[in-house]
Amino acid sequence: MKVYGGLILVQPEPFYEQKRGSIIIPHNAAKKFTRGTVVEVGMGVVAECSTVEVVHPRVEVGDRIIYYHDHGIPIMNKGVEMKFVPESAIVAILEPDDEIDEGETTDA
Repeated sequence: MKVYGGLILVQPEPFYEQKRGSIIIPHNAAKKFTRGTVVEVGMGVVAECSTVEVVHPRVEVGDRIIYYHDHGIPIMNKGVEMKFVPESAIVAILEPDDEIDEGETTDA
């Protein structure tokens, strides 16, 4: 499947229980955000100020991301739940050693 324009095809991942030393996402925020793995990246979109320049998405296949849960279009691809997400819905690209977990925050 080739993704068109500035869309990114993402395979959502569930949030797991809190682990020591992890980045913690509050319960209410976890409902607004989803973590996933980039499966395919669109070719990009034409820049607003140009008719020639194409702006390519800044994510790559295999990147783990956090994106707004309510943005995008859910699909089933070969029995696997996936989602077309606009690049503007991505809030973070995770580093390989980042662990993002659902949990409560504590005031320090």
